[in-house]
Amino acid sequence: MKQRFRIIYSLLILFLASHQTLDACSMVKLTSDGRTFVGNNEDAWRTTSKIIFEQGGDDTYGVAFLTHREKEQAQGAMNTAGLCFDAFTVLPKASDHGENRSPNSLVNEIMRTCSTVHEVKAKLEPYQTYFYPIAMFLFVDKSGDYLIIEPDTLILGSEPKYHLVNFCPSITPNLNEVKMSRYHRGTAYLADKSTASLDVTLGAMDTMHECRGKLGDGTLYTNIYDLDKSEIHLYFYHDYSRSVKFNLEEELAKGDHSYPIDSLFPENAEFEKLRSYQTPRSSKVIFGFFFLSTGLFVLTILSFAISILIGLFRKKDGTKSNSNWAFKLLMMASSVAFIFYLINAYRFQAMFYFPAPYKAIEFPLLSAAAYLPFALLLGIVPLIWFNWRILKQSTWSKFMKFILSMNTLSYAVLLVLFGYWGFLVFI
Repeated sequence: MKQRFRIIYSLLILFLASHQTLDACSMVKLTSDGRTFVGNNEDAWRTTSKIIFEQGGDDTYGVAFLTHREKEQAQGAMNTAGLCFDAFTVLPKASDHGENRSPNSLVNEIMRTCSTVHEVKAKLEPYQTYFYPIAMFLFVDKSGDYLIIEPDTLILGSEPKYHLVNFCPSITPNLNEVKMSRYHRGTAYLADKSTASLDVTLGAMDTMHECRGKLGDGTLYTNIYDLDKSEIHLYFYHDYSRSVKFNLEEELAKGDHSYPIDSLFPENAEFEKLRSYQTPRSSKVIFGFFFLSTGLFVLTILSFAISILIGLFRKKDGTKSNSNWAFKLLMMASSVAFIFYLINAYRFQAMFYFPAPYKAIEFPLLSAAAYLPFALLLGIVPLIWFNWRILKQSTWSKFMKFILSMNTLSYAVLLVLFGYWGFLVFI
């Protein structure tokens, strides 16, 4: 039994851990008079972002990586040859291409060995699909050429000014239909701009940054690459009044090292609010509660199903049937619904940061499940009352009473958490 539990636990952890995502972003590339600037807004709710400097070797370039955690896929990077990239989360894209996918580790290899986007494209030619099935990459070199890497499509470009957010250009012929306001804000800002400079790029990033109403979160950091001077300009938590500048060559001369991005800036009250906000991803206690509650709901389904079946057999034998079968069916259905909800609440972190009830594009079942907290709010008092009645009766076994009481307790705690996360308010 213990061995089976370990196997189930390991499979669940692997399932949950496999859903690493790249973040929502906006990116701008400007080229004029032989200068290229690239700006990126990292719209994320991670609180552990770092800039990591890694020296090159005899045949490799030195690189500055921007990432949320060591040994995790970098969100962006720039190398000493003047090549940079950033990554975007995109919706799953229907494709009839093969499954010969380039390895994720190839991103780091590209940054260490490539100096132009044409070299990047050559690295990817042996493959039919690229990196992640729900991610897009935009590479830019100092000449101003760029390469868009969709999950199954490569697009080369050289327009003097170009901006992009979380959509695949190959399947978006009408850009007016893009349902992301930051893209259209960028379009309007860039309409009369023809100069590539730090100020113009910063203006675009400020124009396209996000600050959501629920927590004040949105653009975690902004980085601007001056590809000709090998400079990185960092801005933190959509505050564009303060910046930190790095010269890549000077930083690499110090050896391999890294900085937590928030440590480079004065304390930011809005960011501290985000840092203290607890979710199943940031709190081991909440994750543990989600895990135990999921196990409890599985046990509830099995126990109540067996109880109903026993009751049916007793009724056929002429003995007194087990009572409250309709209530047990309702509890089983509730358990199924909340198993689905808790697993996906862990997978889809956006639920905790966007208005309630959460709308999941391309996942209508999750959008429907977003109303479960409201249903629980209406049902918690009747459940507590019924639980109290059952405890005073002798028709239920001690084990079944225990299962019901633990369900009631679990739902009560969930209700408190839902209130903390703002899931009980229509916004």
